[in-house]
Amino acid sequence: MEELSCPSLAVRKISLQVSVYPVAIVSRPTPSSNVSNSSSGYQTLLFSNDKDVLFGSDSRSCIFELLSEGCDTSEQFRLAAQPLALKERGPDGELKPYTCQVALHRAVYDPYSKAVYFVEGRALMRLGPDDVVSPLAGHREQCGTLDGPGPMARFQLPQTLVSDGAGNLYVGDGGAVRRVALPPLSQHGNRLQEDLLVNGQQQQQQQDAMVTTVYGGPGSFVDVAYDLMNRRLFAATLYAVYHIPDDGRVPVRVSGSERPIATSPIPGSGHSSGSGSGSSYGSLAPLASSSAAAMAGLGQSYIGGGGGGFEGISGLIADSTGGLLIADRHQVFRLEPDGSSETVICLGKSDTSSGGLGCYPAILHNGWMALCQYGRRRVLLLQLGLRCGGGGFGTLPYGRPAWQWHHEGVVGLLADLASLLAFPDGSVDVEVSVGDRVFFCHRLILAMRCMYFRRLFAGSFADSAARKVVLQDADPDAFEHLLRHFYTGDLGFPPDLLRPVAELADRLLLPQVVHHVHRRLLAAVHPAGVVGDMLWAQQQGFAGLLAELKEWYLLHQAEVLSSAPDSVRQMAVVAPSLMYDLHCATVRHINRRR
Repeated sequence: MEELSCPSLAVRKISLQVSVYPVAIVSRPTPSSNVSNSSSGYQTLLFSNDKDVLFGSDSRSCIFELLSEGCDTSEQFRLAAQPLALKERGPDGELKPYTCQVALHRAVYDPYSKAVYFVEGRALMRLGPDDVVSPLAGHREQCGTLDGPGPMARFQLPQTLVSDGAGNLYVGDGGAVRRVALPPLSQHGNRLQEDLLVNGQQQQQQQDAMVTTVYGGPGSFVDVAYDLMNRRLFAATLYAVYHIPDDGRVPVRVSGSERPIATSPIPGSGHSSGSGSGSSYGSLAPLASSSAAAMAGLGQSYIGGGGGGFEGISGLIADSTGGLLIADRHQVFRLEPDGSSETVICLGKSDTSSGGLGCYPAILHNGWMALCQYGRRRVLLLQLGLRCGGGGFGTLPYGRPAWQWHHEGVVGLLADLASLLAFPDGSVDVEVSVGDRVFFCHRLILAMRCMYFRRLFAGSFADSAARKVVLQDADPDAFEHLLRHFYTGDLGFPPDLLRPVAELADRLLLPQVVHHVHRRLLAAVHPAGVVGDMLWAQQQGFAGLLAELKEWYLLHQAEVLSSAPDSVRQMAVVAPSLMYDLHCATVRHINRRR
């Protein structure tokens, strides 16, 4: 162990020599069967491409447990002597020992399904909390670009993936980014497959994942990351970082500058020896220019590497505050959501592998950042005081990275509360189910910030003391933004969610939020949409908003009739009383002018 100096803080560093070739690391809540083996409640898994084991006659699982011992100031790590005893189902449905058939790549824990997903060859695999491995999408050996149900879909070169925590995985597949929509959760728990009893025998009904292409282009992505705080997907090439819109638009470069395609492997990744793909990493086209970053809400475009551009990105990951940590040769850069940046740590040559820090950075449950150095059979561990930006866990004694500890007062409080919401820990004591999504919350905060929940938890209803609360007929996206408002006071609701937010806020007894949304709706009203706004306001019983919309309509009646005559005809059919009121108001206005 060494103490390293860097521009922001003193960082503990451990270079852990292991007996296998590490390619990916991920932390997950300890499975119930292994609770006695873990005092922290979490388990860290190391995925290995050990060629002697992988392709030898004595093939076995290549997933080991990375054990940690000691306290935060003297923590040490070691690799378990034997791999995990994982299982898989054979053609007959019986469980048998799982054997890895082809090379492994990036792994990620998904809090939505409470499972680990990893890349095996050209397929995505699922490791459930019962330690059973099952195929999710693609084929281990067959390649292609076909979208569709999991078993039918094909991947070209899937080497990296990330979870959005809401039921989707995003896969870096060569120059494409693919979305994998996970099957809906069983109503009986968090399993993705539901046991059914048919004719006295137990059978299993498995719904398929669905694969779609978000973006496809030339070149290749080195890694992908998902910012849970701001719901944004990022992907990196060797020399630049891009924001990947989810509406099919071209990626926006937010950091770095592209160079001609390079044929050398990613520094420190071991891709050339681990996968045998021989792929190249370089520029992508066509892409939005870096000047478009501000338009995408990402601030200024940053040229990495202290202004000289990135030298060779080997991975990136989002942390709990929406920042991106970027492994670039011998340095780790942090890119803030507003586009500013700083160097977190700079390491010497002895700490690198093939000229780089390592591949596929992961944030562990205990705040350490881990990178795999395949060529040297080594894991680089850096204690940066982080919280994971995509794992849904993180029982840490602090809520912000170490370089943000000086942000106190209201700013620090809001940052901690936002972090607590995005990455719930052991303090969660209630789950709110809305549609097909589950939100992990804190009763005290819900009761303090929302009259509906205050009455629910304090009353004699059946749900008062229940661990799970169900909101029927509610929009999960609207509740997600209201939940963020409960924790941080944020009122920045997206324009396309203003109506569902107002409806749900009214139902949850949040008059101030309803008033705020009504003000925004009035500010955005236009001739082509005012009739629809009035019909909606009347249907929801928003009398005050309806009255102001009527006034706006009367002042712009000629424009409405010119630009949207069909909407007026529709109003006459579906809401004759509203049409009558507007007609009477028009007549009164004409009489007053006489």
